[in-house]
Amino acid sequence: LCSCGNDWNKERKFRKVMALSQQKYCKVFRSGKEHQIWFHDVVVGDVILLAMGDEIPADGLFIDGKDVTVDESPLTGETHPVKKSSKAPFMFSGCQVTEGAGRMLVTTVGRRSTGGQIL
Repeated sequence: LCSCGNDWNKERKFRKVMALSQQKYCKVFRSGKEHQIWFHDVVVGDVILLAMGDEIPADGLFIDGKDVTVDESPLTGETHPVKKSSKAPFMFSGCQVTEGAGRMLVTTVGRRSTGGQIL
C-alpha cells in the first residue's frame, strides 16, 4: 500500500514537471536543418545544439563544442561545473550549460532519463 502511494506521488510529480517542460524550447539539428522545438518533442537520435544558459533537455553524449561546461549540481550536489569532452562525454537532463557552446546526441528521454528517474 505504501509503495502504491509512493508510485502515485512520483507519477504526479513527473506529470507536473512534464507540464512545465512543455513550455521550454531547445534547438535541434534534424534533416540537415536547425529547428526550435519543445523539450517534450525531443527524441532519441536528435542532435541538440547547446549554448551557455541552456538547460539540457535529455540525456546524451557530447559530440563536439568549444569550452562546454555543465552544472550537474541538480544530480550530484557537486558545486563545481564539469567540463565536457570526449573523455567526459555524458550529459544529463535537467543540468545547465554554464559556459561554451556545443552539440550532443540524445540517448535517453522522458522517465528513463536521469532527470526523469529522480522525479
